Amino acid sequence: MKQISGKDQLLVIAREDNYIYAIDLKTFERQRFNMNANGDDFVSFNALDIHVSNDQRLAVVATGVGICSNIIILMLIFRQMSIDSFHIATIRTNP
Repeated sequence: MKQISGKDQLLVIAREDNYIYAIDLKTFERQRFNMNANGDDFVSFNALDIHVSNDQRLAVVATGVGICSNIIILMLIFRQMSIDSFHIATIRTNP
């Protein structure tokens, strides 16, 4: 969970859920924003952590433990728009 300062908004992510939830701390109204680039509700990842940029316009979500694990999702906050996804590869070498 991350609070957006000056906006009285709380961002919430949950495992096995493809949405970021924004909760207004004054009215308790809830908005949700799909992290899937194609807009469907198929959950192929678990959101593990969320960080908000200093200007509070962007959110970065780290994912893991799923069909498509180890993805970093860059999103505009309060818009139904994923800017980009970065897939992280693990390279193993045999000694």
